[in-house]
Amino acid sequence: MLDLYADYEPEVTYRFVKELGQSDAARPIGAGGNPEGRQWETVDVKVSRPFELVSTSRGNSTSTTLKLGMERDTSLPRDSNPGEPVPPPACSFKQLWDIAITKDAPREAVAVIRYDADGYNFRIEGLSTDLDFDLDCQLME
Repeated sequence: MLDLYADYEPEVTYRFVKELGQSDAARPIGAGGNPEGRQWETVDVKVSRPFELVSTSRGNSTSTTLKLGMERDTSLPRDSNPGEPVPPPACSFKQLWDIAITKDAPREAVAVIRYDADGYNFRIEGLSTDLDFDLDCQLME
């Protein structure tokens, strides 16, 4: 769980990869294209505090929009596969925190937790707390 209303303005970013398949817009072989004509795009979804007014300035004008708490950003299609998919996470943040606390991580700290094909990285900015876990939640020494 994450308290999106905490004073430090927490956020979570998820990255998904979508295969687009064959496309007439794919680059030819020799110009960055691949023999299969397949393309991929990344989709980033950021979750943060909802229902917040955000002001942006452009030139002489300022606009205010209501942030709904979820933003989606899609990349341009590309011809190279960004990598193999990772399995769904098997570890809860609580599991990682419980182990980090045994390694002297302060309970009231804020951690950055990243998950990828290698497992989890648990880091607390400003401290020497930087722990790596495998895909099965085991601390890697």
